[in-house]
Amino acid sequence: TGTDARLFQPRGMALNSVGNIIYWSDFGSCSIRYVSLSTATTSSLYTGTCTGFTPYRPQGMTINPSYTSLYVTLGSNTLNTFALPSFTRTVKSTGSESSFFGATWLLYGGNPHLLLSTGSGCQVRLYNIADESITTLAGRNGVQGTTDGTGTNALFN
Repeated sequence: TGTDARLFQPRGMALNSVGNIIYWSDFGSCSIRYVSLSTATTSSLYTGTCTGFTPYRPQGMTINPSYTSLYVTLGSNTLNTFALPSFTRTVKSTGSESSFFGATWLLYGGNPHLLLSTGSGCQVRLYNIADESITTLAGRNGVQGTTDGTGTNALFN
């Protein structure tokens, strides 16, 4: 509780302003945690396996405007949805390396879309929540660079 709560490599964060709750992905402890702003109580929402290399380390996180779904990238290739406030977890998509490879940043882009940046894949992608389709907006899978351009002609480090 309060200053006694410990974090280990926090990454993504999302704010539920209606419930006065902040969620964050605690990469180092392989968990998703949250704190009630009204009580300063910290709790775990999800804890994965954290021995050696693990694909269960949470990174990117965003919440929908109605505060009913928390979206989290876990590991390299999975996008998970946690129903709120029940915290029921659903694996929305398990993509190949070309889908969510190293997805580190996540942003709610308006119903029904999420925007993802794939750190290892060097891409910005658009994920359709409704039909689970994925579109590359910019960058090329695995090709690094600093070139401005359109679509796959743009390169990122």
